[in-house]
Amino acid sequence: MLTDLVINPTDMDPTAVVEAARVADKSGFDGVWTYDHLSGISMGGSSTPEIWTMLGAIGAATNRVTVGPLVANVATRHPAVLATAAATLQELTGGRAMLGLGAGAGPGSPYAREFEMVGIEAQPAATRRDMVVESIAVIRHLWRGDPDLVGDHHRLSAATDFIRPDSPPPIIVGANGPKMAALAGRVADGVNLHSYESTLESLIETARTAADGGELVVTVEAPFADEWFDDSHPSRQRLAALGVDRLMLAWTGDQGLRSIGRAGEALLG
Repeated sequence: MLTDLVINPTDMDPTAVVEAARVADKSGFDGVWTYDHLSGISMGGSSTPEIWTMLGAIGAATNRVTVGPLVANVATRHPAVLATAAATLQELTGGRAMLGLGAGAGPGSPYAREFEMVGIEAQPAATRRDMVVESIAVIRHLWRGDPDLVGDHHRLSAATDFIRPDSPPPIIVGANGPKMAALAGRVADGVNLHSYESTLESLIETARTAADGGELVVTVEAPFADEWFDDSHPSRQRLAALGVDRLMLAWTGDQGLRSIGRAGEALLG
């Protein structure tokens, strides 16, 4: 099971985010991810840097780790923009990119506040799921060079000359329930879940069943805490027994850069 670092960039200077990624790259982590928000208010802060600018800088500053968004919000960017951004990151990093996608916030969610501030209407769950499916279709059309697609939310018309990655980044869909887990298994390359889910085993099985025998990357996000740095700890052993491919540890700047180095040393044994 690989172990990744998820950087919460809220209220962090962008250069500090890059430095955290550089430390993770040198310390033994297998991947570096960061969150996608427009405003710091979503994470209880005063600001947050823009995700694709950060990922480009992280990609250029690292040599080994996988790099990606956890997760890019399909409600705030046209899928053609996401396709171009992810393809560019894949080329920049020499094939180290993965594209995490999410359905965004629903009406009444604390995370919907940043939508309201800029006039984006938060959609109900069924609509957001449809948007994820359609966004993945648009992205893959552009990566394959297929110029036309007509959907309910987006369309491509003679869309040519977009950057196409030699090796398309795997698409990982964030899921908080069985419907999104099934969607991920059906249309994506992987599913991202959370360690705190009481139904984690069931969600993994739902995603794998929907994949119908196809390969599916399973990633699980967990807190940046000592129990996850020890291969012999029951928490890690449980995920390993479930066949989880990547454990993603969520780190904040106030935990300090030294904590990343120490964790990396522990992971390397």
